[in-house]
Amino acid sequence: MVHHADYTNFSNPSSAETKTKRETLQQLLDAYSALETPYLISNLSNCASLLWHAYHSLGINVNWAGFYTSQNYQVRHISTTNHQEKLNHESHKETSSATTSTTASSSSSSPSFATSSVELLLGPFQGKVACQSIQWGKGVCGTAASTAQTQVVPDINKFPGHIACDGETKSEIVVPIIKEGSFNSDDEGGRAVAVIDLDCLDFNGFDEVDKEFLEQLAKLLSKSF
Repeated sequence: MVHHADYTNFSNPSSAETKTKRETLQQLLDAYSALETPYLISNLSNCASLLWHAYHSLGINVNWAGFYTSQNYQVRHISTTNHQEKLNHESHKETSSATTSTTASSSSSSPSFATSSVELLLGPFQGKVACQSIQWGKGVCGTAASTAQTQVVPDINKFPGHIACDGETKSEIVVPIIKEGSFNSDDEGGRAVAVIDLDCLDFNGFDEVDKEFLEQLAKLLSKSF
């Protein structure tokens, strides 16, 4: 009988041979696919655990593994006016009752806001407590989201505008999760709905192999949004 927790066992008890990074990350993809549900938070939560255990099985000193999602997937029942005042302080437009009604009636569809009003909000993760929100386009996570491009940062001290949630972090990789048609065509940030974020206590903690497999994981995760 396979228990849910068994999916976090990335060791190879039947062999003394150590698994390669490619083998381990492929196992991670397979495990996520086996555990996938129709529910976003459940999928992100289990995936964060899989990431944490997979990287630690490789001896990589990951100190944080998890997700930041577009606020559109966490703030869906706040009026547009309150949403902008609280998270951006940039919009001075009045929200009409018609707009409010339209927003409420479309809550079951993919959410859509102007990019200027979007922040990334903390999602499920493994590790120490983290920054609760990150401005779109700022820091490694915000840059990955706004450019829709993976950011592999061998030395976070050299990344312009790095946001230090943990002063011990030395390197980082952030992979955008892209969903087709998730935002309006005129949105400047493209179609990123969330990011996968991994931090490491060592410099040069991540490479092209990580990028390759985490981008595959991002494609699998995009189906949950």
